[in-house]
Amino acid sequence: MELDELKKSWQTLDKKLESVPVTDTERLTELMTDNRLGANQGLRRLIRTHQWSLYGGGSVILLMLVAGYLYARQKPDFPSLRTHLLLDFFALGGAMAIFWDHYTYRFLRAIRIAEMTVVEVSRRMASYRRFVYYELWALTVWTLMFNAIGYWTYGWYRLPCLAQWIIVGFILMCDVLFIGWFYHKMIFKPLKQTEHHLKQMEELCIK
Repeated sequence: MELDELKKSWQTLDKKLESVPVTDTERLTELMTDNRLGANQGLRRLIRTHQWSLYGGGSVILLMLVAGYLYARQKPDFPSLRTHLLLDFFALGGAMAIFWDHYTYRFLRAIRIAEMTVVEVSRRMASYRRFVYYELWALTVWTLMFNAIGYWTYGWYRLPCLAQWIIVGFILMCDVLFIGWFYHKMIFKPLKQTEHHLKQMEELCIK
C-alpha cells in the first residue's frame, strides 16, 4: 500500500509539473525540496533528543539508583522501608521511561520522508504527537507520586506548615520549569517545525 501511495503521489506531482510553465515548475520543485529538507531537519532533532534521553538519561538513572542504594545501606538508622519504597518506585519509573524512549526512538527512525508519501509521514507524526501527550500525562502523574513518597520518606510532614509549603512549592516549581522547558524546547519545537513543512508539502501537492 505504501508503494502504491508513493507512486500515486509522484504521478500526481509529475502531472502538475507538466501542466505549468517552466518557471513555475522550477519554483514548485524548489519549494518541495526546501520543505522536505526542513521537515527532515525537525525529524532529525527529535531523533537526537530521544537518543540522548535513551542513552544519557538511562545512564543517569542507573548511577542515581546505585548511589541511592549504597547510601541507604550505609545509614542503618534511616527508615529502610521508606527508602527502598522510594528507590523502587524510582527504578520502576526509570525502567518504564527507558522502554518508552526506546520505542519512540525506533518509531521515529522508521520514518523516511524521502521515501514515504506526505500523507503517510503526516499520519505517523500525528501518532507521535499523541504519544507525546500520553507521555506528558504519565510523567506528570509519576512526578506527583514520586514527590508524595519523598514527602513521606523524609518526614517533611513533621515540619511546621510554612516550611512544608516552601519545600513543596520549591519542588513543584522545579518540576514544572524543567518539564516545561524540556518539552517546549526539545520536543514540541522540532515537532511543530516538521509538521509545518509537511503541511506546506501537502498544500503544494494539492495546488
